[in-house]
Amino acid sequence: MSDPAQLPFELVEIIISGFWYSEHPSDDRIAFMTGCPLVCSLWRDTYAGITSRDIYVPTVSYLFYLCSIIRSQKSAIYRPFLPESTCAITCYVDLIKSDSDSSMFPYLVFCHIPNDVGFRKCFPNI
Repeated sequence: MSDPAQLPFELVEIIISGFWYSEHPSDDRIAFMTGCPLVCSLWRDTYAGITSRDIYVPTVSYLFYLCSIIRSQKSAIYRPFLPESTCAITCYVDLIKSDSDSSMFPYLVFCHIPNDVGFRKCFPNI
């Protein structure tokens, strides 16, 4: 039996996908990415399902994190999803404040990635 204080799955899914698919500054997205999986297992599992389909890369360290969990296949959050479920990877850069936006550097890394074959091997559905 579920905890009466816990929100229903459908509502949690609407909340997470509503935030995930709307535009936010990178700092807000990082705060969401950090906090959302910590709420409870329902939020973590719903978050993983949504965010593994459409990945946002807010920092270069997150890009390296993705690569490491794909190679090792060890992730408490994404284990059953990556890389098979990934359909899109986005570096959202606020072009008005691009000099202070933390997504600018991973965006440049993606633009100049020399090994497209290796990247496609990690994320075959993109």
